[in-house]
Amino acid sequence: RDGAGAVVGIGSGADHRRVAEATIRLAPLLGVKRVVMMSGCPGGPGDANANWITTAWPPETAAVLAWQWRERIIPLWRDLLPLAEAAGVTVALELHGQQSVYNVPSLLRLREAAPAGWEAVVRDAPTTADGDGGAPPSAAGLAAIVDAEAYAGFGISPPLFRAARGLRWVHTAAAGVGGLLFPEMVRSDVLITNSAGVHAIPMAEHVLGGILVLLRGLDLAGEHQRAGRWDRQAFVGAATPVRELGECHVLVLGAGGIGSAIAGRLSALGARCTGVRRHPERGLPDGFDRVVGPGAWQALLGGADVLVVSAPATAETRALVSAGELDRLPAH
Repeated sequence: RDGAGAVVGIGSGADHRRVAEATIRLAPLLGVKRVVMMSGCPGGPGDANANWITTAWPPETAAVLAWQWRERIIPLWRDLLPLAEAAGVTVALELHGQQSVYNVPSLLRLREAAPAGWEAVVRDAPTTADGDGGAPPSAAGLAAIVDAEAYAGFGISPPLFRAARGLRWVHTAAAGVGGLLFPEMVRSDVLITNSAGVHAIPMAEHVLGGILVLLRGLDLAGEHQRAGRWDRQAFVGAATPVRELGECHVLVLGAGGIGSAIAGRLSALGARCTGVRRHPERGLPDGFDRVVGPGAWQALLGGADVLVVSAPATAETRALVSAGELDRLPAH
């Protein structure tokens, strides 16, 4: 608790707790003295998803909120803080939406429940962690990172990086690291870790939603709705673009965690999925009927109804799909 700095993200669930505990144990091995985390946000009794409660109405929300703190938040942090103390690590919390500790009152509530000897320090100023745009970091944010040895956020912007003179480790809550590879970072010895796989489910559901919008003509329905026009023929006529997902062959470029999550959801709805992976000899990931290597996917375009790109952004994948490839897809 000497004021030095470090950072990581935490959510709810057993997997996230294991990551938090492992991070705290790893920090002193890297010479890191401060770990910055999020508090986590549990669901209610029996819930499978997080439930961020910020209102006292309807009345049952108060009971759920009390249960969250009594049964999940306080027990979690009463375990994590002694672990951090034994490791010689300071724990700091990022006040963020969709987290149980998201403002000063909720931070004080957690501090009151913490073991004796722990102190919470609040930097009450807007800032940004994004490395790909957004508002510049605040003066308070720049001041807070000066003595940090580790940092976690959705990337780190060059101004924050330049201000952190003792930085040794950057963890990004995003899967991609392209925005982190600015010249100062590339020339440094700072370790970069990312959150590969963490975003597979929301990204897969986003892709599924986009495909269904097009296959079911929901984009056209939205246009008609905004124009106040009823046109049933557009959806039942011979020229209708509306199709069923079970008819479709989906070609997925990139069969890693995100690609496999996409294929799993599409195949569950009847689609036939072919994956493209760098090493097809490593086997068939979940959700795919077959996989092919990087040099074979172009020959499959003529029989693909949907093309999904879930490959990482690298020099090899830049401009991977051009107008020529798109022109080879079926016209329907």
